[in-house]
Amino acid sequence: MDKYQKPITISRQSDFFEKWAVWKSEVKALPKDIESISETDTDYGYTKEFYFTGVANTKVYGCLFLNKTKDAKKELIVLYHGLGAVIATEGYQQIAKYWLDEGYSVLGMDSRLQGGKTIDPNHYQYREYGLTAFNILDPDNYYSKRLFQDALQLLEITESLPEIKSWPIYVTGGSKGGELSLFSASLSKKVSLCLCDIPSGCYLEGRIKGAHGSYRELNKFIADHPEREEQVLKTVSYFDLANFASQIACPVLASVGSEDLICPPDFFYQAYRQIPSPKVFIEYAGYGHGGYDSIHMAKKFVFIEIYRVKE
Repeated sequence: MDKYQKPITISRQSDFFEKWAVWKSEVKALPKDIESISETDTDYGYTKEFYFTGVANTKVYGCLFLNKTKDAKKELIVLYHGLGAVIATEGYQQIAKYWLDEGYSVLGMDSRLQGGKTIDPNHYQYREYGLTAFNILDPDNYYSKRLFQDALQLLEITESLPEIKSWPIYVTGGSKGGELSLFSASLSKKVSLCLCDIPSGCYLEGRIKGAHGSYRELNKFIADHPEREEQVLKTVSYFDLANFASQIACPVLASVGSEDLICPPDFFYQAYRQIPSPKVFIEYAGYGHGGYDSIHMAKKFVFIEIYRVKE
């Protein structure tokens, strides 16, 4: 743990909280109804596919895996996927199955413009550089801003799903999904527990300058547009998890791989160290960007047993 203890200075804009108050109000103003697509019977119950309204005229695809087995729990896992994985992919389905086998129901969404069923009709400037650069010079219309708002709206529309309405919500996910979990835990009172793995979105200036993971796209953007560097760093500061973590009130279980070069664990620790609520940090020595789900899931189940809201 000592290797993570050195604090890194991370900028927070003077209007950070003001901006997010406005952006949260945009989510609150959205309709909370859902547009049903289909229901399919399964061995554990059924899946319900639907669309819900996202910001910027976007139809966000959602899916509820409802557990109706004799051991079903009235607790909801909101599972955010990582970059490059949507609900239909094998990896997401496997993680969902871990939870379903333990008696939980699972809710997820296809993140916009990541290859799934979500319909985002908007034009984005600098698409040629990749997602982290979409509208990078315009914080109010930046890709991450809209994605973060989708993550909050997914929690809000649970009120329109009578099967799970009022259930405790536990957010989880790996990489980009870990980022959305931490963000949601920071800004939504609906979240009771946060279980995040190899979280992205932390110390973004360092990720850009070191060309780590998807943020190599912004490294290239700055190389091509050096006069835009200041604005790039300003924009991403509104979405750096280190600037949100102090607002988390629920218990947090976090895991990292010690050799992760995509989302460096010491970058994530800058957010983790600011979480004021009960928290547990687990490092998997020798692992990189994930790969330890099969041995980590049991620890998640135990964490929930310890910290779940008692009736």
